[in-house]
Amino acid sequence: MVKSGLAALCLCLLPAIVSAQEVAGKSPVIPVPQRGMERRHAEKVAAAKAGDHDLLMIGDSITHNFDKPEYQAVWKQFFAPRNALNLGYSGGRTENILWNLQNGELEGQHPKVVTLLIGTNNSDDANYPVVHGPGQIRDGTAAIVKLLREKLPDTKILLLRIFPRTNTYKKADGSPRGDVAQRFRINQK
Repeated sequence: MVKSGLAALCLCLLPAIVSAQEVAGKSPVIPVPQRGMERRHAEKVAAAKAGDHDLLMIGDSITHNFDKPEYQAVWKQFFAPRNALNLGYSGGRTENILWNLQNGELEGQHPKVVTLLIGTNNSDDANYPVVHGPGQIRDGTAAIVKLLREKLPDTKILLLRIFPRTNTYKKADGSPRGDVAQRFRINQK
């Protein structure tokens, strides 16, 4: 009897659990780990625990790229002397960065400056099934800034503007997005 009651309870709770996971995957403000970046995250947590950094560079692939061999000269000249830690993630979205920061990347850190460049992948309708609008991207970015202010109250935060996307004005099939086309028509009047 107890087993059947427990099974019934589990079946009743299952939709709520699935629903919570669906919401988390669709919201730019609910922290979600980024698939395929588990090893990088573990490496960055270890680097954070290994020592305090003066500069944390947080972002997506634009930031992540400084770890690539072709950009190492730039990193070594401009960022390494500033005791920087690269917390960029290729494909990173606001919800992923929130998760990373809440799960060890800020541990033991007291940087002078944080740079934050995030949000472009939230608007990428060519590579992601869930796309966020400007207000949602703002909210996701604001959630990151709020977390940084809470965890690093003495740190200056440099919020960098996201770059325009080549696919921002087109759907995955190459046709123009209706909302953008409508704005262009309004602006032409």
